[in-house]
Amino acid sequence: MLSERWDGSKGLRREVATPLDGRDRIQVLKRIAYIAASSSLARNRAEVAAQTQIDLLNFGKVNAREALLETARFYGILVPTEEGWEFVHRTVHDFLAASYWVETGGFAAVKHHTWTARTAYAACLMSDATEIFKAALRAPDGLPVAAEMLSNGAPMSASAVAEALQDYFSRVGLAAAHRVPGSKAVTASLSTDFIRGANSRLLDRLVDAYSKRRAKVTDASLAYCLLELKERGLKLDYVTYDALKTGFLNEGLIFNVLGQGSVELREMSPAVLR
Repeated sequence: MLSERWDGSKGLRREVATPLDGRDRIQVLKRIAYIAASSSLARNRAEVAAQTQIDLLNFGKVNAREALLETARFYGILVPTEEGWEFVHRTVHDFLAASYWVETGGFAAVKHHTWTARTAYAACLMSDATEIFKAALRAPDGLPVAAEMLSNGAPMSASAVAEALQDYFSRVGLAAAHRVPGSKAVTASLSTDFIRGANSRLLDRLVDAYSKRRAKVTDASLAYCLLELKERGLKLDYVTYDALKTGFLNEGLIFNVLGQGSVELREMSPAVLR
């Protein structure tokens, strides 16, 4: 939208003093976002960064402050203040910074991550974020990043994600699944339900993996995946459902997820109409 479609969709024609187009302005904002650790930064620091990027774009004489003021009027993301410049939206700030970090190769060179939203967004922009996801789950403060990666559909190996989640929830007190002998119900709970934020394709793949790894931890995780798919109005694919039937040998089995709901295995059959 910043690149070109906003004005077109609104039928706007703007009077501008600089030759920068939307893509150029995004590049300027990315560089400034990357160097700004907080939402605000000094006027000189922002304008020097802007001038550096403008010069790399090989324009003639373009005044950085003028370009920034135009961008502020158009988009309202980076705006002037009495002390300098400020990003209005923290999420957009972190995303622009993460984009610059990935595009310049800096993120790929990091050996020890700090587990922040910026790291999560950068991971989501990678072609394969599997190792970062695994590292986040191993880190004491990495869970919010892992959750953000799941909810934003970071590209990852489903089998590796299944194993990493199993390792995480295998820690003492993080997962429970109990079935009374003779009962057709399993009661399951996880210490946190961030697994439900995964996209539907990954949820299906996790069900497939956990159907073949029968244990309290995997049964609990599987229950959360099934309940989330049910609440989205979705079914499993045929291969996954066959694995589920083989793993549990009882299509009438019910998973009760504590405090959240229940799902019967046969409800998730692709052959059952919604």
